[in-house]
Amino acid sequence: MKAIDTLPTGKFVFRLRFTVDGKRVLATVPEANEVLVYDSATRRVLARMPVEGTPVSTAITPDDHNAYVVAMHTWWRPELGASSKSTWKR
Repeated sequence: MKAIDTLPTGKFVFRLRFTVDGKRVLATVPEANEVLVYDSATRRVLARMPVEGTPVSTAITPDDHNAYVVAMHTWWRPELGASSKSTWKR
């Protein structure tokens, strides 16, 4: 297997998760307590979302509108609607 490209994360990424439609990638960054959302075509960061606690995993709903972030001692849910500006709900 050969790498064809990389994502500029700057720090250690624990997990990557693609949205169902493949248009975005969520990357958990435990050292920064954040989740990065990338455009998978351009590989540019669409959003940096701070997480209360240490993010370790994500799960995305089948309609691509919500993602659940598993973090140490907390649960967060970002709204991943059509806009590139995502918001967190607790």
